[in-house]
Amino acid sequence: MTGIMLKQTNDLAALVIRCKISGFLVKMEEWNACHDSTCHGMDGEDDGINREAEQARLAVNCLHAGAEALAGALEKNTSLRELYLDLNQIGDIGAIALAQSLEVNNSLELLWLNDNQIGDVGAEAWGRALKVNKSLLTLRFTDNQIGNAGAKALAEALKVNKSLHILNLDSNQIDIVGIKALSEALTNNDIIDTIYLGDNPIIPNLNSRISLTEEG
Repeated sequence: MTGIMLKQTNDLAALVIRCKISGFLVKMEEWNACHDSTCHGMDGEDDGINREAEQARLAVNCLHAGAEALAGALEKNTSLRELYLDLNQIGDIGAIALAQSLEVNNSLELLWLNDNQIGDVGAEAWGRALKVNKSLLTLRFTDNQIGNAGAKALAEALKVNKSLHILNLDSNQIDIVGIKALSEALTNNDIIDTIYLGDNPIIPNLNSRISLTEEG
């Protein structure tokens, strides 16, 4: 069934509704903390996404076309805390749109962008976003195509970012050049707990806060 699964929360019966994003239907695996029996847009419009919701999962949905629409909604949303967008073929264009939305949104705390064909261009956009975003605590880029250029851009952002605690770059294309940049960035950042770099073509570990083992 295509639609949004709204799990029971606060004695609210589970609902299945239809959500249209950028001209096509997507399946939401889980939508928690809905405080209303009908869902309204994240931006206040009636587009099927509850503006009160705190968690959303849109995995395996092919959102490459809808990422820009979702990004536009995120710019106006102030309640969503967790967003899971794994396996959506977002690519660099979608990654750029989402990154730009996080330059404005300061409520989202966790974002998963695993396995989305994101490369250096998308990572560079996230480097710019992380320089100004003040809310994001966890950011995951597992199984993408980020190389040294993207790693360097993220490293530059970490020199000034004061909110991010976990950055996952497992299974990308980062070698010693990228890990060196990330390690050096940590000398100016005492907020981040761990950068995960498992399954990358890298050799030495230059910082105790960098993990060469994939996140469990």
